[in-house]
Amino acid sequence: MSRSTVLFWSTFIDWAPSIKIERELILREKEKGSHCIGVHCDGALSHCHAMRKDYKDLFVCIGCQDSYRKNIMPLCDDVIFLKPTDITVDRKAKITSQADLCQLTENNIDIGTAVLSSIKTDYGDDNPPLASLLKGVRTRLKAGTQVARLLGEILDKYYPDKVYMFNGRHFDSRPLLRMCQDRGIDFYTYEVEFSPKKFNLCHNSTPHSLSNLQGQFINYLKLQHAQLNTSSIINRINSKEDIYAQGFRASQKAKALPADFNIDIHNISILHSSEDEYANVDDSLRLWGHESFANLLASLSHKYISNKEILFYVRLHPRLQKYNPQSVKDLLRLNYKNVHVIPPDSSIDTFALACASQCTLCYGSTAGPEAILLGARAVCIGECAYSGVGMMPEAKNFEILDKYITNPELINCSKEVAAQYINFLSKKGEIFLIEKEVYSFTRGGLNQFLQQFYNLCLKCRIPTRKGFISLLLYTYWRVQIYLKGFLQNIMQ
Repeated sequence: MSRSTVLFWSTFIDWAPSIKIERELILREKEKGSHCIGVHCDGALSHCHAMRKDYKDLFVCIGCQDSYRKNIMPLCDDVIFLKPTDITVDRKAKITSQADLCQLTENNIDIGTAVLSSIKTDYGDDNPPLASLLKGVRTRLKAGTQVARLLGEILDKYYPDKVYMFNGRHFDSRPLLRMCQDRGIDFYTYEVEFSPKKFNLCHNSTPHSLSNLQGQFINYLKLQHAQLNTSSIINRINSKEDIYAQGFRASQKAKALPADFNIDIHNISILHSSEDEYANVDDSLRLWGHESFANLLASLSHKYISNKEILFYVRLHPRLQKYNPQSVKDLLRLNYKNVHVIPPDSSIDTFALACASQCTLCYGSTAGPEAILLGARAVCIGECAYSGVGMMPEAKNFEILDKYITNPELINCSKEVAAQYINFLSKKGEIFLIEKEVYSFTRGGLNQFLQQFYNLCLKCRIPTRKGFISLLLYTYWRVQIYLKGFLQNIMQ
């Protein structure tokens, strides 16, 4: 029986969790007797996903190369380093809208769409101002084209039985995903899970494919028979702990409502969903019957403007407070008398607002299921992971939505399914089977401290080549690499 050939495309390799996942996957394949081929850019790409801004950060490249050689390269049977290639991007191409960008392809690969997905994540913006981001757009287009050409040659030469890649939706991985689909090659995408002891592994799909996530939840529900004790979940919500462990509601004041909130009239709360991570993939979150969230608010305002007793309160997703994106600015500028938009950094309590309202409209955000557990009436207004499972009524057109807005007593929600969804998010994912212990990526206290500091910079999107501390880290890493090479030459 011949050995399987498995290819690992390493990107974002200087981020500690992704290194741990890739090591785990390589060791799993080696236990099966697979021939593991590692592919690394070695600085050849004009850009990568670890460079969250528009410039190429040399410090990111050096740290990435060093981490790859320490942690991944020793495990692979063969290693291929991508060599620099001359690729130009048409600077005359019209890119004034998202539609313009999505039309840009390379050998039928949707590189423009992948770039748009990445831009939305990098800036936390569902509607990024592309006109002012052209430099970053073109840099990412060039990198995506490089991946398509260089990795296409590698796939045709080795034709692996299986391919692993990080995420699969960004400009530096989606071209490989598309080429695997075109050639009929099995592929797996992986990403960090909510639990630090787990990771998400998807077969022939991406972690952010909505149909994939829906399928996972439906399968999870089929396995669940015992009713969950929701008290621990409710206690966690009340203590402001979110499922993502990001402290999104840390700045909110318990039970705080808008100053003009009148409990004696018909209030409708709307829980905004942060869509950027699910945007521009094969299966995305989407509103039913509306082109955008702003379009939904305009329709609601126009429909109920004559009814002085109905007011809408839009709670923008608190996650977006660290981005201050253009899409949020646009929503905050809306001037509707019957629609009040609450900023992401507001101290108003999301769940106090939902429970004080006659009903809550939501899609995608975990705040919808959580609000149900706290006693709120909720209506799903878009295609998301928890639509179609009976958790709450679904308004797939404006006529149905109007029925629930004007007659909220008709709304029946399932606290049991809502609890199962929250439990599903906290439990799903692959368990690390081989490296169960905490993995130390570098030896020595100083090295470990610097690695943790650098990972924190990446996580918080701090430019790593700016500032005194970053310069110090950069210098230290260069000296370390130089001394290692010097000592190796002496010993040889």
